[in-house]
Amino acid sequence: MLGSTTLGMAGRWSSGVGLGVLVIALYGVFVTAVFGGFASYMTRTAWNTEARALNPDAPDLDGLFHLTRREDALNEAITATQAQLSEIDELISVALEELDQVAIERTVVEGDRQHAALVSLSEMRGVIDLFSEDAAIKVRAVISPSDVPAVVQVGQLMELAPELDLTPGLSADRAASVQALLIAASDRMVAMDRTLADLDLRQMTNERARDRHEAARVWPESQMTGFLEELTVLKKEIGPNSPERARIGGIKHIFWGIPYMLVGFPTIFLTLLVTIAAGGLGAVVAFSRTILRGGGEASMSSLLVSVGEGIAAAMAIFLFSGAGMLALAQGTDGAASLELSPYTVAFVAFISGFMAEDAFASIQGAGKRYFAATDDQTSAAAAQPLATA
Repeated sequence: MLGSTTLGMAGRWSSGVGLGVLVIALYGVFVTAVFGGFASYMTRTAWNTEARALNPDAPDLDGLFHLTRREDALNEAITATQAQLSEIDELISVALEELDQVAIERTVVEGDRQHAALVSLSEMRGVIDLFSEDAAIKVRAVISPSDVPAVVQVGQLMELAPELDLTPGLSADRAASVQALLIAASDRMVAMDRTLADLDLRQMTNERARDRHEAARVWPESQMTGFLEELTVLKKEIGPNSPERARIGGIKHIFWGIPYMLVGFPTIFLTLLVTIAAGGLGAVVAFSRTILRGGGEASMSSLLVSVGEGIAAAMAIFLFSGAGMLALAQGTDGAASLELSPYTVAFVAFISGFMAEDAFASIQGAGKRYFAATDDQTSAAAAQPLATA
């Protein structure tokens, strides 16, 4: 019995602590939102006033934020494009280095091939007397000219090899040695030709890779040129040492850029933000006052329902004010700058959140009056043709 009572008290205490933490958290969120919204609204108003006073031709705050954000986007695009170009350039460098390596290896192989051809020709000169008279004449005709490259001479000799007869009566060992020299010369040239063919394939592959990467570089390079040209034009709109740029730079990196983001929003959005936050704040205040006075249900569900109703009532007030233009603020530029006053709308939204039921009743009454008036106008419009007839 005692244990169950203790568990029940512990559960209620835990629930109460959780509810209290949630109430405090909602207070913090809504108060911060109201403060941030009004601070941003006042900052926008002051900036526009000062900018027009200093330079009537300067872009308004929305235009200024558009330009600076476009600059940021261009700088990010330039950085990304530079990284892309660097990657492509690295691939091109790899292909060019491979082509240089192929050229070096080709020089070495061609030197070895020339040396092997000279060795083969020297060996043929040493055994030329072992061929028959007709074969010896053919061999001398191939290897004698000094203006013919040794590699070409060996190639011609390999073509003649099947037709070369040895001296009749030549011993088997001597005949085998001559055949071995011809086979060795052929093997040397075949091996060198195979190596050169591999080098040709590597060269062709790397040339294609180089050409492909150079073609892929054209589009990013064209983009980079366009980005740089647009960035130059934008920087002429706002000078690098202009007070507008200095002011924006001063808030861009404060609190993770949140003030910069809020000030850049249109005033109607800031008014909506303040309206919602004020409605939620009024609902939390009403809930906490009711609980402290011992009335109402102290639960998270009832708190969340109250906050939801407060926000809904605040949004209804915002829409109703916007549709009827009940609260206006006269701007500095005449009728074109008329807009909803965030102070009046936020105050009404706070009251609506604080007295959500009364707010909904008022909204319902306004809706009934609106639809009643609409029905009367419709009936009058339908009766007019009858009266005319």
